[in-house]
Amino acid sequence: MEAARTEAIPESAMQVYNTRWQLWQYVGSLELAAGQYNKVIQSVLDIENPLIQSQLRDIDYQLKKAEEGLSWNCQGIWQYIQELRDSVCDLELRLQTAKDNVEEIQTCIKSWASPMFDRKDGKKDTLLNLEDRSERLDWFYSMIRLCGEKIHFLIKRNLELFRADPSSDEWKAYVEYVDDMVINGFYNCIECSLKFFLDNTDEKNVPVPLFEAKLDLKVPDMVFIPSLEFGERDSLFELVESFINSVFRVSSLVPRLAQHCPHPHYQADMEDMADLADMRHLLMDRVKSVMATCCGFRNSLERYRYLYIDDRNEVLRYFLRYGHILTCHEMEVQADNGILERPPTLHDFKQQVDRYEKIYEELQSLEPVNVFHCWMRVDGRGMKVALLNIVKKLSFMFKQHLIDHVINSLSDLENFIIMAETGLSQQVDKGDYNTLVGVIGHLQAVKERQHSADMMFEPLQQTIALLKDYEQEVPNVVHKQLEELPEKWTNVKKNAMLVKQQVAPLQAIEVANLRRKCASFEVTQHTFKEHFRNNAPFRFDSNNPHQMLDSFHGQIQEQEAVMTSLVESAVLFEVTVSEYKQLQQCRREIGLLKALWDMITVVESCMASWKMTPWREINVEDMELQCKCFSKDIRGLDKEVRGWEAFTGLDSSVKNLLISLRVVAELQNPAIRPRHWHQLMAATGVRFTMDQETTLAVLLELNLHCFEEEVRGIVDKAVKEMGMEKVLSELNSTWTGRAETSNPVFCHTV
Repeated sequence: MEAARTEAIPESAMQVYNTRWQLWQYVGSLELAAGQYNKVIQSVLDIENPLIQSQLRDIDYQLKKAEEGLSWNCQGIWQYIQELRDSVCDLELRLQTAKDNVEEIQTCIKSWASPMFDRKDGKKDTLLNLEDRSERLDWFYSMIRLCGEKIHFLIKRNLELFRADPSSDEWKAYVEYVDDMVINGFYNCIECSLKFFLDNTDEKNVPVPLFEAKLDLKVPDMVFIPSLEFGERDSLFELVESFINSVFRVSSLVPRLAQHCPHPHYQADMEDMADLADMRHLLMDRVKSVMATCCGFRNSLERYRYLYIDDRNEVLRYFLRYGHILTCHEMEVQADNGILERPPTLHDFKQQVDRYEKIYEELQSLEPVNVFHCWMRVDGRGMKVALLNIVKKLSFMFKQHLIDHVINSLSDLENFIIMAETGLSQQVDKGDYNTLVGVIGHLQAVKERQHSADMMFEPLQQTIALLKDYEQEVPNVVHKQLEELPEKWTNVKKNAMLVKQQVAPLQAIEVANLRRKCASFEVTQHTFKEHFRNNAPFRFDSNNPHQMLDSFHGQIQEQEAVMTSLVESAVLFEVTVSEYKQLQQCRREIGLLKALWDMITVVESCMASWKMTPWREINVEDMELQCKCFSKDIRGLDKEVRGWEAFTGLDSSVKNLLISLRVVAELQNPAIRPRHWHQLMAATGVRFTMDQETTLAVLLELNLHCFEEEVRGIVDKAVKEMGMEKVLSELNSTWTGRAETSNPVFCHTV
C-alpha cells in the first residue's frame, strides 16, 4: 500500500512537499511585509507622505522586481524577502514612532488647558488667590518650559525618524503642521484662563465676588487698596492687566518650532488672535465699569468729608465765637466783611451734639461690605470705623467743653470767693493807702462779678443735666461745689456791703486827694505841651534832631506813667478824670516828627553821595527819577506835618535839587566853551575853577535853581555859536580848496 501511494505522487509535488516549511517562511515574511506596507499606506498622513515618499518608491521598486522576474526557486530569494520585509517593517516602525511622538506632543499641549489662577483653596466661595500668585506663575511657567523642551526634542527625534532634510520644504511643512498644534495649544491655554476671569466677572453667573478692595480713610482722602482710580499705579486695572499679560506671556516661553517663521516665539500669534483680543477687551471693560461704580460709591460718602477735613480745634473755636459751625459761604463772608459774633447757648450745644449723634447713627447703618457687579467686593470696615471714631471725638469734644466749662466756672468762683474773703478781711487804718486800695479793689471785683455769679448756678445745673442725658458724669466735687458755693457767694456779698460802709470815710479822703493830684497833673501837662512845642525839632535847621526826639520820648513816657497811675486810681475810686489830650497830642506829634526826620535823613544822605559825583559823570535821569520818588514819599506823610518848617525845608530842598539837575543837564551840552562858564560865573556872582574834577556840589553852590532862565539863555547862545563856527569852518575849507585848484604855483610858493 505504502509503495503504491509513493509511486502515485509526482516528483514536483514531492519537491514542494519537502520545501513546505521554507515556503511557509517565505509566505509568512511576505504577508508580514504586505501587512506592514498596507498599514503604512493606510495610516500615513498627507503631511507625512512627502517625507517617506522616496522610501516608498524604493520599496515599490523592490516589489516590482519580484513581480516581473523572481520565482520561489530563484537563487537568493530568501535574502531578497528578508531585505524587503526589513525595509517595510523599519519604515512602519519609524512612522509609528513619529506618530507616537506627535501624540505625546499633543498630550503635553493638552495639559496646558487649565486656568493659571484660581480662587483660594480651590473653593467657589472664596476670592481670587493673590498670595501665591508668583509661586503659581513660576510653577506654570516651569511646566510650559519643560513641555517646550520636550516638544523640541521630539521634533528633532522625528527628523531623524523620517530621515528628512531640515532645509527641505517637506520638513518645513511638517514642522508647521506641529507648530499649528502648539499654536492651538497656547490658544486653548490662554482662552481657558481668560474664560476663568470672564466667567467669574459675569454678573449673571457669579454667585460670589472674585476681587476685593479695601476702602480706608487716609486724611484728606478716602482711598481704595488696591487703587480703583484710573491712571494710578498699583490699581485694580493694572492688577488685572498684569494677570492678562502673565497669561499671554506663556506663549513666549517656548521657542518657535518653525524656525523659518519671523517670530522667535508664539506670543505675537496669540496677540493677533481676534477672539482672544475680544475676550481681553471685554474683561478690561468690565474692570473699568466696576472701578467707576466703586468710585461713585466712594464719592457718595464725600458728604462726610468735612468731618475729617476740618480741624477740630478750629471747629470748636468758630462755634464758640458765632454760636454755630460756619458754612463755606459764611467762611467767605467772614473773611470779607465779618459775621456778627454770638456766643453759643446751651441749646446750641445740644443741637450740635444731637447732630453728631444723628451722623453717628447714619454711619452705623452703612453696610461695612458692599458688592458691585456681583464680582467686586469693597471692604469699607476700616473707613467706617475711622469715621465713627471721628464723629465720636467731635461729639465728645463739645461734651468735654461743657464739662470743662462747669468745672472751671465753679473752680474759678470758689477761688474768687477765697480771695475776696481774704482781701475784705484786712484791717484798714487811716493813712494806710495801699491796704485801702487793696480792699477797694476787692469791693470793685465783687461788684463786677455779682451779676454773672448770681446768674451762673441755674445754667450750670442745666448743663449738668444735659451731660447726664448723654451719659457724661461730672466729678463729685462739682456736685459738692454746687451745694456750697451759692451760700458762700451770698455771704461774700453781704460782707462786701459791710466793708464798703466801713471804708467809706477813708475812701472819701482819698478821692479828694486824687482830684487834687489830677488837677495838678492837668497844669503839668499844659506846661509840658508848651515846652515840647518850643523845643522839639520842628525847624529844618534843628541840630541833632534824633537825640532831641529820644529825650522828649523819655519825658513823654514819664508823663504817661503818671497819667496811667492816676487813671487807674480814678477807676478804682470811681472818680472822673480828664482825657489829658495835650499829652496824647505830644505822643502823636513825636511819632510824626520821627517819621519826618527819618525821611529828611534819607534824602540828605542820598544828596550827600550825589554831590561827590564829577559833573561830567552826573546821570541826571537817574537822579531826577529818585528825586521824584522822594517827592512822592514826602507827599505821603501825614497832612499835619505840612505846616511844620522842617517839612517845608525838606520839600523845598528836593524841589530846588530837581531844578538844579535840569540846569546841570543843560550845562552838559557839548556846545559849552570856557567863555560860557565865565558868563555863568558873572551871572551867579560866584567864582570857581571848571575842570574834570569839578563835582555836583560846586555847581549846587551856584544856586542854579535861581538862575534857570539865565543858564538856558547861555546854553542857547552857545548852541548858536557852535552852529556858526561849523558854518565858518565849512566855508574856510571850501575856499581853501578852490584857491589851491585855481593857482597851484602860487599856493606852492606861498
